[in-house]
Amino acid sequence: MGLGFGGETAHCATVMLDPMETDPAHRFKMFFMNAIADIVEGTTGSAFFALATSPDGVHWKVNDEQPVFGMTERALGDVVTLTADPASRVYWLNNRHPDMCTVPTDPACPPTKSWISPYGPQNFARQNKRRVFRSQSADLIHWSDPRPLIVPDDAVDNLDDVFYGMEQFTVGKDWLGFLNVLHQVDNTMDVQLVYSRDGENFDRVRPGHAWLEGDEDNWDANMVSICSKPIVVGDELYVYHGGTRRHHDWWMVGPSEGLVHPEVDNPDPDGFGIGLAKIKRDRFVSLDTGPVREGVLITRPVRPQGTELVINALCRESGSIRAELTDSGGTVIKGFEKDSSIPFDGDAVEHTMQWQAGKPTPKGMFLRLRLFIWNGEIFSFQFR
Repeated sequence: MGLGFGGETAHCATVMLDPMETDPAHRFKMFFMNAIADIVEGTTGSAFFALATSPDGVHWKVNDEQPVFGMTERALGDVVTLTADPASRVYWLNNRHPDMCTVPTDPACPPTKSWISPYGPQNFARQNKRRVFRSQSADLIHWSDPRPLIVPDDAVDNLDDVFYGMEQFTVGKDWLGFLNVLHQVDNTMDVQLVYSRDGENFDRVRPGHAWLEGDEDNWDANMVSICSKPIVVGDELYVYHGGTRRHHDWWMVGPSEGLVHPEVDNPDPDGFGIGLAKIKRDRFVSLDTGPVREGVLITRPVRPQGTELVINALCRESGSIRAELTDSGGTVIKGFEKDSSIPFDGDAVEHTMQWQAGKPTPKGMFLRLRLFIWNGEIFSFQFR
């Protein structure tokens, strides 16, 4: 696309439609790594990050001022994702610390040609795995020092698992993240799911289990990664992802390491592509029941601000979902009994539950919701 300083091309670009921008000429933001030449004294031939803006996501202008990242100055690793947090009016850049893999050499380890450094588990002083860091900024130019955001857990993750990068996005007032995990022995990558209440403290959904992985018989057999936010299209989420049949680095460092593999002799640069995964809106996780026993979901006391109960759910053959409302002590509210609930037996991302009395749900009082689920899945519910 011809974007960059000095005729150089952009690498590892992250693009965002900025919800906090008031100038239409700068609606889109892009961060990218650029190999510069003769732009800044003392940096010829090195790589640094640049900021570009655009009114339409097609025509870009590179900012003259270069971003700095606290004590690391212009230096960062090469996988970044950009997010705006309108609540705090702050931008977040999930990134890599430039020195995250640098630790003192262990004299007990014999020298090897491997591109992957030896790892010492349960030893903070030798924490040299790839992991995700975070910097924040109010102006996209002056950033805080990169600090760890999410790191591999020696008690949970395989010794060879490293965190390659992470994209994050909002679902309601909460946050989800796509964590790209590299399995260094197999030299493959998949995407795992993480979640957060505040966008800064993340927990993992089923650590070690892929949310999105390649198809062994398809073009993305060995590597899948996500570096962009989902796009809402009707009742679906479009998730664009990268992928390849090739492995992560065998084709690249194979010759210097003396590896024996077909990719070493045939480092096909055209073996990479972009795919589209689709999922119904907000159906990342669910509570499921089968056809033998009815499942019951009971909430803690909540104080609805709306007068409709809306569920995102699906029911399989002969399945159904009914709802009941109680006060905070568990006494059923008249008119909102299970037996008077009109059952839902379909598949919808937004279905308004009804009772035979036809009354709106109580508003402004503490109550509990009970959902009775038979051979179905409930993904989310809300009062609105």
